[in-house]
Amino acid sequence: RHLDQQRTILVSAQLFGRPLSDVFDDVNRRIRSIRAPEGYAVALTGESEQMRESFRSVAFAVILSILLVYMVMASSFESLWQPLLIMGTIPMSVIGVALILWLTQTPVSVMVGIGFLVLGGIVVDNGIAMVECVNRIKEHRPDVDLREALVEASVSRFRPILMTAATTVLGVLPLALGLGQGVELQQP
Repeated sequence: RHLDQQRTILVSAQLFGRPLSDVFDDVNRRIRSIRAPEGYAVALTGESEQMRESFRSVAFAVILSILLVYMVMASSFESLWQPLLIMGTIPMSVIGVALILWLTQTPVSVMVGIGFLVLGGIVVDNGIAMVECVNRIKEHRPDVDLREALVEASVSRFRPILMTAATTVLGVLPLALGLGQGVELQQP
């Protein structure tokens, strides 16, 4: 076979019962121990290369979405620190994601990255609801203490935020539990 005008020998295999990332690590370890003669190269391509490209794309999407969300919020709130406060909630969600992935022994994949993007959107939405409520309270009653405004906003926004989170969780629960046909790819 020729690939990019170079002669190649293709060695392929089908995976069964192991995550691609584990096999990728094992094969890379073996490839590093191979001493190829001059003019020859040993490389891992195929799905592993596509996986790397997918992770790069997801990372770019995450960075771009964070930047765009911040810019929209900064113009909407007419403030630079309130969007930072809201964006500060995203790392808190990473704690929960990491814990669940560890408990379920789910490998990190592109689908996990997409799920994290969706979760980030939900967390930001909840943060916007809280900050907007505090701003409204402070606007209508300027004499109220910030702590009191935070408590009042937390009490009034708790139910809507809980309902939003519950509907999202219930909506993706069949996928997460692997119910239905062909959901193994989407399960993480």
